[in-house]
Amino acid sequence: MALNQTMADDLAPFAQMVVDQSRGVTVGDLAFASAQDFWSTGGIPLATLTLNANSEVQLFSKNVGETGQGFTVPLTISETNNVNGDRMPSNQVYIGLKVGFQVYSTSAVTSLDPNMFLSPKGVQKVTQAAAWSLNIGDGIKRFIGNVAQFPAGAGPWASSWVYNTAGLIVAAAANLGTNGVSYSDNGAPFASELRSLPLPVIFPPNIRTDIRIQTGTAVTLTADDCLSGAVICYRMTFRGYMMTLPA
Repeated sequence: MALNQTMADDLAPFAQMVVDQSRGVTVGDLAFASAQDFWSTGGIPLATLTLNANSEVQLFSKNVGETGQGFTVPLTISETNNVNGDRMPSNQVYIGLKVGFQVYSTSAVTSLDPNMFLSPKGVQKVTQAAAWSLNIGDGIKRFIGNVAQFPAGAGPWASSWVYNTAGLIVAAAANLGTNGVSYSDNGAPFASELRSLPLPVIFPPNIRTDIRIQTGTAVTLTADDCLSGAVICYRMTFRGYMMTLPA
C-alpha cells in the first residue's frame, strides 16, 4: 500500500503525459510493474590525458553482454541493466523521475576494471566538460544539462592528511602520493539522493530513445587526476518506475 501511494504521488503531476500516441495512452493509464533504477555506462577515451572536444557516446543502446558504448568487451550488469536495446518492447514503458551520474576511469577500451579519480579537480573537469542530450524517436535533440549538475549521490570519497615529524597536520593531500590520498566521485559524502527532473524522461514502447554524453571544450588532466591513456566512464542512473500498457 505504501509503495502504491508513493508511486501515485510521484506520477500524479504527469498523469496526462502521452506515452503512446498511436493509442492515446497516457501515464495515468499505465499499470505498475516495478520500482527500479535503470542505468547505462559509456566510455570516452582520452588522447594521452586530454578529453577531446565534441566527443560523444550513446547510452542505453547496448544490452548486458553486448559490446559497445565505448568498450570493445561485453558490458556486464555493473555497466548496465538494459535488456531492450535502444527502445522498450511494445507493452512496457519506463518513467525516469530522477537521474545522476557517476564518473570513473578504466585503463583501456578493453577493460571494465574501474579506477577512481585521484583528485576532485579531475572529477570537476570531466563533469563540467560534458553535457547530456535526449532525443525520442524523430523528435528534436535537446540538451538537458551538464553532467556536473546531476551528481550520483554518495560515492567513494576519501582524503588523507599530511603530518610532520611532530605529529601535527601541515596540509591536506590533494592527490595520490607519498604523503596522502584523495579519491572522489561526482557527489558529496552522505548525499544519497539523485536529482529530480522537472519533467520525467519517458522511454516509450517501440520508439528509439537516444541519450548521449557529449563534450564541449577539450580539457586536459594531469597524472595526479587520472591514469594516463584511460577511458573516462560516465554511468547514468535513472530512478523511477517500469510500467505496462493496458491490454
